[in-house]
Amino acid sequence: MELPFSLEQIETFMLILIRVSGIIVAIPIFGSEEIPVIAKAGFIIILTILVYPCVPIPAGLDEMQLLGMVPAVLSEIMVGLMIGFAVKILFEAATLAGQLIGFQMGFGIARVVDPITGAQFSVISQFYNVLITLLFIATGMHHLVIKAVVISFDKIPLLHCYLSANLFEYIIKISSNIFYLAVKFGAPVIAILLFTTASFGIINKTVPQLHIMIVGMPLKITAGLIAIGLVMPTFIMMLKRTFPAIEGYVIKTISLASIP
Repeated sequence: MELPFSLEQIETFMLILIRVSGIIVAIPIFGSEEIPVIAKAGFIIILTILVYPCVPIPAGLDEMQLLGMVPAVLSEIMVGLMIGFAVKILFEAATLAGQLIGFQMGFGIARVVDPITGAQFSVISQFYNVLITLLFIATGMHHLVIKAVVISFDKIPLLHCYLSANLFEYIIKISSNIFYLAVKFGAPVIAILLFTTASFGIINKTVPQLHIMIVGMPLKITAGLIAIGLVMPTFIMMLKRTFPAIEGYVIKTISLASIP
């Protein structure tokens, strides 16, 4: 019985599927553990089917042996994960900002399980994570994922992934922005909490009879929650201004992974 598809077409489809899977799995929204595996697989397959007609069969694929496919598969996985990581940076920065704020508020011990990553974070960190996820979808930035998939196959044809030293150097460089963005997002609230802690120290010296450790903790939590509410418009504005930079990270990653 003759198959309706040639072997080259099947191999091309599988290579596309591998790269798309790497991108989707690395992005927090689509790679969340709360999303059923069947739903993820279905979304990846549908996206692969939509992209497949736009991707030509790579030259020399019919002459490639089985062992020769191993480096190609690994390259597609690496490129997909790097593209997804470029998007993930913003989520990691918001999570770290929540961790810093939560530690200052005294929530270092109180932790909840993050449904996206399955790891344990502070309550404030989880709040920031949910907020950035909703804002990411509300502003249409989830379309960046589909755009990244299409652009990646346009700029990086199959079997032409170029994992250069410049690419890995750039990934390390943008990884360092996680801490920078985290401090930038959390700086207003952290500054207010530091002033609150300093005022508690002054009160403790002025009125030693006051048990500042007992009174200070609920007051610090209250001050932190009020500060988060006050700076929320500023936080959302900073996030919106950072979204174009994330798109730039993705485009730059794709350009560096293409053969010059």
